[in-house]
Amino acid sequence: MLPIPTFRTARLLLAKLAGLWGLHGYGTRIIEEIGGGSLIGRAGPLHPDGWADPEVKWIIAPSARGRGYAKDAARAVLNFAFDELGFESIVSMVRPENTVSAHMAEELGGFLDRTIDFMNGHIRVFRYARVA
Repeated sequence: MLPIPTFRTARLLLAKLAGLWGLHGYGTRIIEEIGGGSLIGRAGPLHPDGWADPEVKWIIAPSARGRGYAKDAARAVLNFAFDELGFESIVSMVRPENTVSAHMAEELGGFLDRTIDFMNGHIRVFRYARVA
């Protein structure tokens, strides 16, 4: 389970995400539960300064996992990144223990490109390429 952020941490994250919209014209969007209206996650393309590749990012609340929200959102982000933003490739960064996200990345057409050291741990980088 993800730790619940403090108000200050949540506020800094929201400012960062809003800033990416201002800098790049895109960023993450909120995912709302079908029929219920509850906010259950976020997904979108990110490309923070200094990163080699843009990333397709998704996060879903534990209570909403296993119902296809993450896959649908990630697929929509990939389509947007390739069709609207013109990206030639995009990556997903997945922790080795997150086998569900790794499997989903492969189902979405990603392949394991490399493993990197990132934020005090190893991260598996899955790459998606534009289909001609």
